[in-house]
Amino acid sequence: MQTSSLTPTPGSISATQVRTGKYRRNGQLQSCEPCRKSKLRCDHIVPICQRCIRRRRGNQCVYLSTPLAKSRRSPRAELPTPSTITGDGGSPDIVQSVETGRTSTVHGATANEASTCGNAVQRHRAASAPPLNARCEPPSSQNPGFLGVTSYSSIFADLGNLGVVPSNAESSQVRYVMVSHHRMTESCEVLSFLKDRSTLNRFVSRIFKAAGGSSNMCLEPIMKRWLLKLSIHHGDVLKAQEPGRIRRMCELIWRNTRSPLIFDGSISPLDWACLGTGPNLRWEVVGCIAAVTGICAASLDPSDSLLAETGVTGIDFARRMLDLADACLGFCRDCQSMNDMFLCATGAENNTVIMMGLHQGIEANDKVPFFLAEQRKRALSGIYSSEVGLAAFLGRPPRLSYRHITLELPLDLSEAQLMLGRDEIAAVTANLDKDGFSQVGRMERVTWLRAWVRFACRREDILDLAFGQHTPEEVLHRAKLIQDMTEEQWAGLPPFIQRVRDESMDPSRLKPLEKLFHFYICQGLRSNELLLQRVLIRKTGAGSTKLIQTARAIFKDVLHLTQRVDVSSCFMMDVNSILVIHGLRSAAIIAVELLKQEQLPHPDSALLPRSQTIQELSVFAARLGAVDPRDGSFAICDQGRKVITRILDKILSPQHAGDRVRADRHPQQLDRPQQNIEQFSVSGTSGETLRNPGPTVDASTTATGDIDFGFDTPYLGHDGDFMQWLEHVDWDRPEPWMAL
Repeated sequence: MQTSSLTPTPGSISATQVRTGKYRRNGQLQSCEPCRKSKLRCDHIVPICQRCIRRRRGNQCVYLSTPLAKSRRSPRAELPTPSTITGDGGSPDIVQSVETGRTSTVHGATANEASTCGNAVQRHRAASAPPLNARCEPPSSQNPGFLGVTSYSSIFADLGNLGVVPSNAESSQVRYVMVSHHRMTESCEVLSFLKDRSTLNRFVSRIFKAAGGSSNMCLEPIMKRWLLKLSIHHGDVLKAQEPGRIRRMCELIWRNTRSPLIFDGSISPLDWACLGTGPNLRWEVVGCIAAVTGICAASLDPSDSLLAETGVTGIDFARRMLDLADACLGFCRDCQSMNDMFLCATGAENNTVIMMGLHQGIEANDKVPFFLAEQRKRALSGIYSSEVGLAAFLGRPPRLSYRHITLELPLDLSEAQLMLGRDEIAAVTANLDKDGFSQVGRMERVTWLRAWVRFACRREDILDLAFGQHTPEEVLHRAKLIQDMTEEQWAGLPPFIQRVRDESMDPSRLKPLEKLFHFYICQGLRSNELLLQRVLIRKTGAGSTKLIQTARAIFKDVLHLTQRVDVSSCFMMDVNSILVIHGLRSAAIIAVELLKQEQLPHPDSALLPRSQTIQELSVFAARLGAVDPRDGSFAICDQGRKVITRILDKILSPQHAGDRVRADRHPQQLDRPQQNIEQFSVSGTSGETLRNPGPTVDASTTATGDIDFGFDTPYLGHDGDFMQWLEHVDWDRPEPWMAL
């Protein structure tokens, strides 16, 4: 594999053409291996000779020190380039150039010895050359992250308490960082997006302005400090994009990323931000910049003026930024980076919070500053809530459980307040109520997050009820407990949050972000109720009235939000996700119920007004059809549009006039129409694999009894699976819908 040096040395190879400094015994310059074996004249250029470039054999261009010799030493010894030592403690990190040989005593050398006595001959070699003395390199040690009380390491702590071994004994093995030529080339390409700093600054400023100065990833002052120092220290290099200087900049970033972040509890937020930018630039920060820029581009309406002025296409530009952010995360994993900056940028949040030990509790102390402790609490709360929501949507158990983590809610402080000094923060926190909520009555991002975590805990309980093996009596009992806890938690929220559900808010006086927060809080309650009702219908044979009412309330809110141009123009990505997660599920329930009403000969009490419901479903189907084909939610939106359109066609243009006549022959099948549809769901695998493994409700408890309608309904499966199930229904047969 091609390799590259991470240590800039006096004799390191630049991007300009330099001849090799190796000579044969006859005094002639050493040829590369392809030219030597082919008996061709070599121009001796490193890292790759021009002949190999023309022959497209650059990956084989290697300058061996002593061809055909097994273990011969060069008689001409030169002083080596000293190794660069980073890190601290008993396990220093040595970023070693592969162009520098190493002595066999490097394993036993201390940090000081490694920096002064690690002598070897410096050799100019091609970038594709393998490391010298590869057999002498120590294996790369992996960072296991947080180790708990049941881990293998706990025995060492016990032995330390007994005085057998030091309790802080650690391996002193020196760790080397090797970056392949492919990885180095990839990292150089990543830095190309930082060339147009003006565009990046405009996108970053736009997203923080739309979000009221808040973000899911980092604080606005920290992001702006990252960009400022990046421009001051590396602006000329990034603007010129000269290959040699870009490569040296990449080497600097690789070394910085491999070094740990060192700070204590007294560090200020801006000083902490400087640990990852300027001369200390790290891949975590580069990834955060790309991610924030991409999120902004994906959230803007395609007709937004910012996209036209910058000359980029929202979706395509967002995907490119996502790819760059993923590449930066890969670089961080290569360096075994595990810190708060990596937590800001990573998409593997569950693993990160566990490896950092955040699930064991978070507090500000002499090692962790207050603002960073609050950021960690926000990150953990958001990660847990997202994981439970995703688990419900995909129909699988969550990978994080509130039963196994210490879930401490962040204080209701704005991002600007987190940047204050210690005395000012103490005064601000003293004005919070006993539960940590602000008494100003303003809805901030962290305010919504504090309320949403409570809904996520109850949703986890509902998932446990859906996936567990419980008798109908146990299901009813546990469902009652969940409903009681939900109402108790809701009553404990501040009055200005309770008014979101209990009073009709004037949408004209709400900003787009506030309207989103209000919507999410309302749907946090209703989505849980919708899930719970579907579980009750499936496992206890409950009626469908409550389910239909809840679905209709959610559906109306979705229609109202998606029709607000000011919201969709700034938060298009959020609106599209709302269509999929909240709208599609409730719309399918309503459409099926409406079709069932149409097939009944004389419905006693229709739960849905026919004309209004048809109009609303038509508007929703049109909104699904307006989703950009390049959007990640397009596939399921398009599938949902086809299903809803097909149901509307069936209602408005019945194919068989005799359907109602045949329906008259089966009046006994119409008592509980919704009990077999309920679980089309929020989940993610097929209905067959997620079927309830527990006791099945006795046929005598359901109105449909043991009647076989010729097909089965999915149970708490992926919403996409439900759409596929609807698409394959025989729409010319009315009998199956008697069970809906």
